[in-house]
Amino acid sequence: EREWSPLIDPFMGNFSHGLSWQIVMSVIYMLFLDSGVLNGPDAVWYSVGLLVFNVGLMGVLGQAALAGIEKLKQFMAQLKVLNAQLVIDKQEDMEKFAAAWYKLIETGGEGDEAGLLEALRTLAQFSALPNGKQPTPKQSSTLANVDALIEQAEEVAPRFHAFLRALVKERGGEYLQGPNKSRAR
Repeated sequence: EREWSPLIDPFMGNFSHGLSWQIVMSVIYMLFLDSGVLNGPDAVWYSVGLLVFNVGLMGVLGQAALAGIEKLKQFMAQLKVLNAQLVIDKQEDMEKFAAAWYKLIETGGEGDEAGLLEALRTLAQFSALPNGKQPTPKQSSTLANVDALIEQAEEVAPRFHAFLRALVKERGGEYLQGPNKSRAR
């Protein structure tokens, strides 16, 4: 385990190593007491040493717990900020969708709404699982963080928009290209 501990968690590796030595020292202490090698002041000093070592380990454990709690608080604060931004983004998206839908109803021809809903249903069936539900979207494992995602989006955006522009114009529509998502979104 000692060889793998740096790859897992250095603190826990060292802490478990200290506990292992505590067990060894306790067994040696009991053997010395039973054999009569330790008695009088020697036994007291050895006992005090073990006690100090135990108290030190408890202090280290308490410090690690406090550090873990602080890290969890920071993580929760980040999640709260992300959740707040997500709520704002969802509201903005809902408003944009509602405005676009209203525009379609107002400016579209007879049957456009039904045609759009049928086209969306058909598209959804292409990506549906055998049970009819849509798969959970997953980010590529090559994207390590948000910056990598934004960089890849900037690379793909021209081809993506060119394809959509051609598709929309072929159907007689006007393609309005929107911006890529910002880092905050």
